[in-house]
Amino acid sequence: MSENALLSYPEKRGARRALTPTGTTVILKIDDVLEINLIRDISSSGMLICNFYKGEQHEIDSPLSDIIINILPSEPSTGKKHHFTIEKGRIVRSFFDENSQNHFYGVEFIYESPYIREKIDCYVDEVLKS
Repeated sequence: MSENALLSYPEKRGARRALTPTGTTVILKIDDVLEINLIRDISSSGMLICNFYKGEQHEIDSPLSDIIINILPSEPSTGKKHHFTIEKGRIVRSFFDENSQNHFYGVEFIYESPYIREKIDCYVDEVLKS
């Protein structure tokens, strides 16, 4: 496990999480509106996203759909991009970071097939081993 991942996440969670490279994005639909957000970390059970829109904030349990995750390579010249599509999810936690002045949301994935969950888990394993 990388030292960065250990230092960033001392609390225990149900699934192992990996930090995502800067610029990693998710496109998702909430209340029938498409949004693009930055992803801070990801696990097979969900992700932490940064919403940098300054408008209306989303409620806990808000349903999400059409989740498209685009993870950039950590080494642009040698790495590969990872793309995952998840049909549904929901917001499970929300907080405002005073330092960055951004809202963060914890998103839980709701899988219709275990295949994507396994692919994300393999990605997390790959990151934590490096």
